[in-house]
Amino acid sequence: MGVFHLVVDRTPPPVRKLLAAACAARGVPFQEVLATGLDPTSPPLQPGSMLFCPAGSVAAGLAERQLFQPGVATLHADELRGPFQGVVDPGPLFVRMGLPMPRAVRPNRSDREALARWVEHVGGFPVVLKVDGGEGGVGVMRFAELASLHPVVEALHARGLPLRLIAYVPDAMHWRLIVVGDRVVAAYRNPVREGDFRSAPSTDPADHGLVASDALQRIALGAAQVLAAELAGVDVLVHPSGRAYLLEANFPCYFPTAQELPGTPDVAGALVDWLVAKAARLEARFS
Repeated sequence: MGVFHLVVDRTPPPVRKLLAAACAARGVPFQEVLATGLDPTSPPLQPGSMLFCPAGSVAAGLAERQLFQPGVATLHADELRGPFQGVVDPGPLFVRMGLPMPRAVRPNRSDREALARWVEHVGGFPVVLKVDGGEGGVGVMRFAELASLHPVVEALHARGLPLRLIAYVPDAMHWRLIVVGDRVVAAYRNPVREGDFRSAPSTDPADHGLVASDALQRIALGAAQVLAAELAGVDVLVHPSGRAYLLEANFPCYFPTAQELPGTPDVAGALVDWLVAKAARLEARFS
C-alpha cells in the first residue's frame, strides 16, 4: 500500500487531524509534507502513492506539482495531468453545462449607466456584489440602490479587484454539499445569520448529517465534474419554491464542518478510501 502524502502550509489543524486519523484507522501510512520545507530537487512520488494538497498557497501548489507524476493518485480527475489542470473561473462553464445559477455579470468598468443596465440584466435591486477570493462571506455585499452600489464598484475597480454582480435570491436556505469521488458524502444547511443576509455554518445537529435531494446531488456532482475534481464543496441556494441555484464549487474545500458533530458522515474516511482504491488501480497501470 502506498503512502498518503498531505501537503501542508498553514493547513487548519482539523483537516490534518481528521485525515491522519482516517489513515490510521485503515492502516494507511500517512506523511505530512511541509510545502515550504520541500527540497526543490526532490523527485516525484512513485506510482501508487497518494497525494492531497488542501492548502491554497503558491508554495503548496508548487509542492503538489513537484511531487506529482502520472500514476500518483490525487483528487484531480485528470489522471495524466493531475494538479497541472485547472479552470480559473468555472462559472460560465457551469451555465453552459446547464447547471442552474443565479444571473450574474462581471462588471468590467465602473461606468454608472452601464452598471444600471447590468443590475437590470440580473433582475434588478436588491443585488449582490461579490469580490472574488473571500471566504466565510467576506467580500459579499447586498445593495438596494444604484447610489450606494456605484461608489463601491468604483472604489473596488480602482484597486483592480475582480467583481461579480449577482441576482439576489430572497428567503433561500444555503446548503453545502461535499462530493468525494462520484458521490455526495455529506450535506448540511447554513442558515442566515441573525441581523445579516449572509449564511454561516450551523452548530444545530438538525442542520447536519442530512440527505440531500436527488436534484441537489445532481447539481453538486455536475459542478464537481466541471471542476474535474474528485473532492468539492458545493454551495447551493434553495428557494422556498423548491428551485435550487448553484452558487459556487470549491476544490480543495474545508470539509471538517461536515463531520464535527456526532453522527455526521466520515468525510475524511471517504476521501482516504477513494484515494486508496485509485492508487491501487494507477499503480497497476503505471508501474
